[in-house]
Amino acid sequence: MNKEKLRAYIWIGIFSILLGVIISFQVKVVQNKLLDGVLPSLRSKELILELEAVNQKKTALEEEVLLLEDELTNIKDSVSQENALIDSLSRQLELYKKFAGMTKVMGQGVEITIDNSKDEFSTSSSDNNIVHEYNLILNLINELNAAGAEAISIGGQRLVNTTEIRTAGDTLMVNKTPLYAPIAIKAIGNSKTLNASISQRFGIVSIIREKGFFIEINQSERIVIEKYDKLINFNYINDYED
Repeated sequence: MNKEKLRAYIWIGIFSILLGVIISFQVKVVQNKLLDGVLPSLRSKELILELEAVNQKKTALEEEVLLLEDELTNIKDSVSQENALIDSLSRQLELYKKFAGMTKVMGQGVEITIDNSKDEFSTSSSDNNIVHEYNLILNLINELNAAGAEAISIGGQRLVNTTEIRTAGDTLMVNKTPLYAPIAIKAIGNSKTLNASISQRFGIVSIIREKGFFIEINQSERIVIEKYDKLINFNYINDYED
């Protein structure tokens, strides 16, 4: 072998070694930068494990979301039921307040005015005062109640279960408020029924007129009665305990 061929083989060997070193270096760089220093097969296994962990976490989160949605639905249903109960109790409370005279009310009914005699030629005594005949007013109230009156006021005073109607001198005391003639009475109910009940022959209206007093009844589609404006205190009544 001549020297030139030997020199050529030597250079080829040197280039081969350098090329191997360069390729090895490039593989090392790619492995470190792109595969975190692990072999592709190992990195693939790691990625698969990471993907499985992510999928498991996703499934757990989906289950938690479903549980939270169920809890939210239960809360909404509970709130809806509670609101329905509150609405029902509120309606009942308002109804009881109306019956107890604690609210201002309106409806059809009758307006009644009772006064001392307006006839200067009346044969009745000059000191005849409707206030002194308050039993006639009591009978009139009873007739209105019997005819289905749902709310009654006398002289603007709402009648409730504690209302007193009595004479005090020349005044009529209603809810501890003095009233003078003429006495205005309002009653809410079926206007025709109320009128017919008190105006029947030989009824309370006839009796009041026979006594020499003035009485006028007007039916109306809009009677307004104020609420009871006094305080009710219970000093002796208690809840029943078995």
